Amino acid sequence: MLVGRLEIQLRLFECHSLKDKRSVIQSIVRKIEHRFPVSIAEVGHTESLERSTIGIAVVSNGHRHIEAVLDKCVDFIEFENSCEIIETEIEID
Repeated sequence: MLVGRLEIQLRLFECHSLKDKRSVIQSIVRKIEHRFPVSIAEVGHTESLERSTIGIAVVSNGHRHIEAVLDKCVDFIEFENSCEIIETEIEID
């Protein structure tokens, strides 16, 4: 069994309150949960209006499958107009 972990640092646009930010993040989280077989949550910068860190995990028996799923998640987030990816970190154990 292999576990893949993806940490994504985001810069958020047009968030004037934490309520705005949480709405944007929850939208991204829900969309990814429905499209991909992953666990996802906001894991950092929870009190910042301009930044967020999202953690995504996937379990599989194949290294390539994990990479493919996590890459698709990154690609999906890149097309969100409400944020920009600053940094990604992938670890597979």
